[in-house]
Amino acid sequence: MAGMLINVGCGTTTGSYYGKDTVPINNNIFHNLATITEDNAFSVPKDDRERHQRCVFFVLEETDNGETCHWVNHDTHTAGYVKVVYRYTTLDKVCHVFFTQLNTVYHNKHWQDTACWSPTNEQWTFVARR
Repeated sequence: MAGMLINVGCGTTTGSYYGKDTVPINNNIFHNLATITEDNAFSVPKDDRERHQRCVFFVLEETDNGETCHWVNHDTHTAGYVKVVYRYTTLDKVCHVFFTQLNTVYHNKHWQDTACWSPTNEQWTFVARR
């Protein structure tokens, strides 16, 4: 298994922090507010989101299943990694299931996300969990 450490620019992004581009499963505002405390991309402290996002796009675009991208912020004592664990094809898209581990001074968190690449519009879509 290969591991990568990200400290500066790597990978490409389309737009803002990847969680903002997530396709909502449920447009109900009460459902969205109820899930805000879940471990997800917005669990990453604001100062560390750029490092996390670079790792996400790096593993989606540059790695094979099982490979990881690690990031560290020595100023905040926060670290994390992203690992693609599974890829599948659906209609005209290739989807990637990936895990994130986040370690802060106070918490260790982990979650699963899915991102689908559409060659038609050349864009990643992040699919919200149910």
